[in-house]
Amino acid sequence: MNIFLFELKSNLKSNLIWILILCSVAYFFMLMYPAFYQNSADLIEVFNRYPKEVLVAFGFDIDQFFSAIGFYCFVLIYIELIASTQAIMLGLGTSGRELRLRTTEFIITKPVKRTSILMAKVLSILVILVGTNILLTLTSYLGISSVTLAPFSTQSFLMVCLSTFYLQLIFASLGVLLGVTFRRLRSIAPVSLGIVFGFFVVNMLKAIFDDPWIRYFSPFQFFDKYSIVLMGSLELEFVLWGIALLLGMVVFSFIYFDRKDIHAV
Repeated sequence: MNIFLFELKSNLKSNLIWILILCSVAYFFMLMYPAFYQNSADLIEVFNRYPKEVLVAFGFDIDQFFSAIGFYCFVLIYIELIASTQAIMLGLGTSGRELRLRTTEFIITKPVKRTSILMAKVLSILVILVGTNILLTLTSYLGISSVTLAPFSTQSFLMVCLSTFYLQLIFASLGVLLGVTFRRLRSIAPVSLGIVFGFFVVNMLKAIFDDPWIRYFSPFQFFDKYSIVLMGSLELEFVLWGIALLLGMVVFSFIYFDRKDIHAV
């Protein structure tokens, strides 16, 4: 419990900043929606001049873009870049804190099992991500409601928000895995940004090459936001694939951390 509370306290300030950034981007981007809606005819004409691959790569769907929730789906693609960076930095920073600060021997010599140490860290990450997504969902709902009187499916909206939470869990799990396997970790920002933008590039390649198998290699492609709006649910295939990835990375992290050699500084 002490480790869990320590991790929450240590990560609280930085993640409050992340939450503020996410909520501000979501809300203020939605305030731009009326301007796009009023000029929809001119924008459609402009969009039609671009190749379909370019529009898909940057998250445009002309059929849904000019609805409030469709515009939110477009905005969410870029919000998820921020959310993914937060998640992987949280996972990598929390699981690799002792390695980075060179205090590994101190925590390992305490009368606490290694698995208990990592479990406390993982639970603290989960609590922070749950809080992040609750606040982001509430802010996004207020943003959509403030710019349109047209009804929209609350279920579809919640499923879209759930996909963002799912994405954060995957990147956080990847961060935990890297945090326990790296032998040296000087700075988490370059590693985190490199991984997130690498996966985002893979996401754009899916739009260019239109190969279905690419979806399995980029968490950004697991759930198509516009399809979620139409169906009102997540694709079961990728829900199961995401669960398999999550369990695989977390279980491997526990096994590796329990057996790894701790090198003295």
